[in-house]
Amino acid sequence: MIVNTGKGEGKTTAALGILLRARGRNLRVGGVQCFKHESVSCSELKALAKMGIELTPMGDGFTWTSKDLDATQAKAPHGREVAQQKVASGDYDMFLLDEFTYVMHFGWVSAEAMVAWLRAHKPPMTHVIITGRDAPEALIEFADLVTEMRKVKHLMTPSYAMFLIEHHAAYFDTRDIFLSRLSNLLAPRMSPS
Repeated sequence: MIVNTGKGEGKTTAALGILLRARGRNLRVGGVQCFKHESVSCSELKALAKMGIELTPMGDGFTWTSKDLDATQAKAPHGREVAQQKVASGDYDMFLLDEFTYVMHFGWVSAEAMVAWLRAHKPPMTHVIITGRDAPEALIEFADLVTEMRKVKHLMTPSYAMFLIEHHAAYFDTRDIFLSRLSNLLAPRMSPS
């Protein structure tokens, strides 16, 4: 049981690196993303699909972009049920519950109940990775490995970086145009003052 938590960037990236290494060893890997919109087509999903790794978005976007927080919250139990079915199936050697700490932190899914379920139903040789900020103490106590990501320095605020990466790329015709525009946006921030 692995938990990547903390206020720094890289929790999902580190988890995806573990999945990539496991896939390289011919292990069966997959996961669910608890907040990414069900219809999102972001870069990590495209790359993972090319490698035969299923990572299923189960949400309707992050809470701070939600137009209906009740609808966002209502998706949490369904995401948990799908994740539990997949973990318990025995079809995976490694399974990612991306951003799952948030649903526990917000109280939408009980951390204690989730830990009890994992104790009772997770196959012994299935490794589960849970990511997200504010990991509940019950989850931290249960985990075999916990890493807390800490921001030391970051060029952009996370919300600005995610906005550029996740949304603007879809509007630009080519990668080169996107990179050129991104470079122009960042140039004033990167020039010495």
